[in-house]
Amino acid sequence: MFQTENMKWLLGIVIGITLMSLLLVTGCTGSTSAPTTGPASTVTTTKTVTATPPAQAAEAKFKWKFASVYPEGSATGYPLEVWMNLVEYYSKGQIKFERFFGGALGGQTAGVEGLKANSIDFGWVWPWTDFNKKFAGLTVFGGPVSQEGMARLSMPFYNGILYRIQRDGWEEYGVKMTFMYTGIPYGIVTIDKPVRTPADLKGLKLRVWGSDPAIEAVKRMGAVPAKLAFEEQYSAMKTKTVDGNVLGIPAEIMSNNFFEVAKHFNNAIWTVDYAGMAMSKKSYDSLPAELKTAVDKASIETSMFIMGYWPGSEEGLIKELEKKGMTYTKLTPAEQKAFTDLIKAEDIWEQFVKPNMDAGLYNEWKSEITRLRNIYG
Repeated sequence: MFQTENMKWLLGIVIGITLMSLLLVTGCTGSTSAPTTGPASTVTTTKTVTATPPAQAAEAKFKWKFASVYPEGSATGYPLEVWMNLVEYYSKGQIKFERFFGGALGGQTAGVEGLKANSIDFGWVWPWTDFNKKFAGLTVFGGPVSQEGMARLSMPFYNGILYRIQRDGWEEYGVKMTFMYTGIPYGIVTIDKPVRTPADLKGLKLRVWGSDPAIEAVKRMGAVPAKLAFEEQYSAMKTKTVDGNVLGIPAEIMSNNFFEVAKHFNNAIWTVDYAGMAMSKKSYDSLPAELKTAVDKASIETSMFIMGYWPGSEEGLIKELEKKGMTYTKLTPAEQKAFTDLIKAEDIWEQFVKPNMDAGLYNEWKSEITRLRNIYG
């Protein structure tokens, strides 16, 4: 089983790299340029299509609004730019985006509500919120799950259970999920003191998002959870209203300039990050079949790109953050386990997820994540 699963995984990677190499390096056609500039906050350059439609492309029939809390060109926002570029390319210019970065149209909650109300056409959706209690608690994982395992759970071309739960849950909310990114372990960011053990968290107030399961997980690690909106955490650390946050992903730290207000971060892996890229369902449903195909194709190829982009950028970002004065505390697997042992993710699922999910689906979720842990670790 191990060899079979890994051969399939490697085949998927090869196919993904091949497709994205053709797409990003050649730009698909000679009419699309591929500059070698990537996100400003990464140390490696990444080729991307500019998605200038061919000269014969029709005038845009669909002009969509995109909204993100992340700055343009940031490490976390870059995959969204790749997706929009591909949509514009594959639609031959019939779909165009008006791009609003840096929270120009509001914060995280406003973005999700905008998708539902059709005032925004494309943006992020976060499973950490309690918009749908069926999946809010699934962001808390009991022990590390590798990038390969997370891909199996969440990639649409694998029809992974985490993807299906997210897709169907957001559909109920009136939002069409196009694809997900996954697999970045969350560490802990602190202003003044490094964190190596749960004991180091005692008395520290850490910003956490508005999800009851995540708040419970932070409590179990020994910290004091401070529920704040995403866009409030920088100022809260600057004024030392909080002592740090639990969003310790190098790309997030860099994109949001947390290095300006905090000195330390680690790789505690108290949970694993994933989120959905989504559209207004009304906008998607309004498309003719050939343009839905263009959107779907861009979604698959961007998810393949992300599989290599996130892990490939992490080491370089850590080095950049150290150059900016931060201290990285690298925990051993045994030290990481001390945090997840306290969290007891399965207990959190039983408390917060099981009461809100169909029993068959819940059991499938538990069975699948256990299987993938056994295969990939």
